[in-house]
Amino acid sequence: MSIIILEGRADVLNLLRCGIKNTVAVEGTKVPEIVAELSRKKNTTVFVDGDRGGDLILQELLQVADIDCVAFSPRGRSVEDMTRKEIIKSLRNKVPADVIRAQIAKNQPISDLVFEITAPEDAGDAEVPEEPAPLPAEKPEPQEPISSVEGHAEYMKGTGRARVLSADAVILGDYTIKELEDILPRLDSDAAGIIMDASCGQKLVDAAYKKGLQYIAAAEFSGIVHRPAGIRLIPL
Repeated sequence: MSIIILEGRADVLNLLRCGIKNTVAVEGTKVPEIVAELSRKKNTTVFVDGDRGGDLILQELLQVADIDCVAFSPRGRSVEDMTRKEIIKSLRNKVPADVIRAQIAKNQPISDLVFEITAPEDAGDAEVPEEPAPLPAEKPEPQEPISSVEGHAEYMKGTGRARVLSADAVILGDYTIKELEDILPRLDSDAAGIIMDASCGQKLVDAAYKKGLQYIAAAEFSGIVHRPAGIRLIPL
């Protein structure tokens, strides 16, 4: 299991509204012992605001807790005000805690690293294809968090994307199909299944089985020669 350590209760409530439940708040720079103890037992990500207050809390956590990764809100934004899409993007861009420790060891401000991680890409440096492929359809966010695999499956139809879920149907990440292929080998033990609005082939099935996933729900399954006994393949 994994946890996300946040600054305050308002951050926890915002992530709950977005369907992310495995969170705990420190409520200040004095880290509660129970939070430090949890971090030693679970894979732990710290998710803080990219400002001075977030820096102070992060530095204290790095001293007293066992932190694996760190994520930041975009500069000028607070975690409690972010949308689900922004939260997922920030968590996807998390960095190993050792990167932060190296920044501190060089007496360089964490805020410099935050800017590098959260700054938008310079559009002037990007190559624009002559005929850009159509983007997957954007869907409005549900008013209430989705709490079932069936609900997530219905929501993902028509998006052309993939969603990774925990055993209790909590969203662990939304990805393009290409991103899913890259991220799948690095999923942690919280991941229980994948829902994808695309065709699923043998390579992805084998990779999901090796990671111990329980199911894949896909728009279609193509070229499946060997179906591992330990994973369910669910057509959407």
